[in-house]
Amino acid sequence: MVEAFGPNTGPHIGRLGRGGGRAWPDDTPRVARAHGRETTFRVDLAGRAEVAAALRELADRVIEDLTKEGRAATRVHLKVRFAPFFTHTKVRKLAGATMDPAVVADTALALFDALDDDRPVRLLGGAGRDGATRGWLLRLSTGSRRPGSGTSPPGTPHP
Repeated sequence: MVEAFGPNTGPHIGRLGRGGGRAWPDDTPRVARAHGRETTFRVDLAGRAEVAAALRELADRVIEDLTKEGRAATRVHLKVRFAPFFTHTKVRKLAGATMDPAVVADTALALFDALDDDRPVRLLGGAGRDGATRGWLLRLSTGSRRPGSGTSPPGTPHP
């Protein structure tokens, strides 16, 4: 192990393999903290109506994922990546938890309208996270993925 991983990491991996270490593995079933959806369009979304339709579809899909786990949306996070690759983010907390995709889509569209930008939109995506784990219940994004998520090498600057 030392030859393959070095003088510090090699022995540590060996200890872990023999059951050593300070923590025991937790076999509790993992509860997903987030659900995500993302769609890249071959042709940029050029108008508000196209963006609204795409947001409705994303809201339906993410709420369907959350409903399967008995969770509801409490926030809408909109991330917009426009065709020239400029990214903007807006977040709004909902008045109460909801499983209604229309409420989520309408909120996302209101956030989009608040950007007051008529440039074409390149990509729409979404992810949901439940309030019990203190995070997003619904994240609808029209933009890039998080840095290091596979879209570019870690450390690559994002516009």
